[in-house]
Amino acid sequence: MPRPKTYDREEVLQKALLLFHQQGFEATGMQQLVEATGVSRSSLYDAFGDKDGLFDEALKCYQGRTSKVLIERLQYTATPRETIIEVFSSAIHEACKSSDRVGCFMLNTYTEAQL
Repeated sequence: MPRPKTYDREEVLQKALLLFHQQGFEATGMQQLVEATGVSRSSLYDAFGDKDGLFDEALKCYQGRTSKVLIERLQYTATPRETIIEVFSSAIHEACKSSDRVGCFMLNTYTEAQL
């Protein structure tokens, strides 16, 4: 009988997301993910398949979180011009409130994939 999970999946995703965000996909190794998340290598493989699977879920988590915030903010715009201003203002606000200044995870991922 398999042992029950002793970790919170969302917390693991957030910790992995932070590491991927800071270092990028290629520069992040499984041992670093084990150390950052506090979850054993075998449990990470069981839960996410491999590093690609963990990265994909972390990226989806980031996308869902940022999309939700943006959609909430856009509900109060009345014109296309206000919407465009709000999109850029929101991006600037999020970038400025981050103390580590690592940029947008989606754009960083796209840029890394193009190299």
